[in-house]
Amino acid sequence: EDVLALFEQMDGDGSGKIEAEDMRLALQQRVGVTLSPEETSRIMSRIDLNGDGIIDYEEFQQAWSFMTGATRVELKQLETLPLGMYCEYISRE
Repeated sequence: EDVLALFEQMDGDGSGKIEAEDMRLALQQRVGVTLSPEETSRIMSRIDLNGDGIIDYEEFQQAWSFMTGATRVELKQLETLPLGMYCEYISRE
């Protein structure tokens, strides 16, 4: 699953959860995007559906589908979207 692979890339410590620092480092190291703490927090809050401050795989998957407006079939087709394109998409206002 490419969405799972994307999640695992962003989960820097392998905890099964993406924390703000994981998000910030993944974007900086893999995409070359440097975010302020406020920008990182804004992205996190859009994905963190239960408000616990971390993103689990289910939230990541749901957010991916919601933010792309994708049906299940479309989502399957979008799973190969590169990390940089995905991150640019979710950081838009």
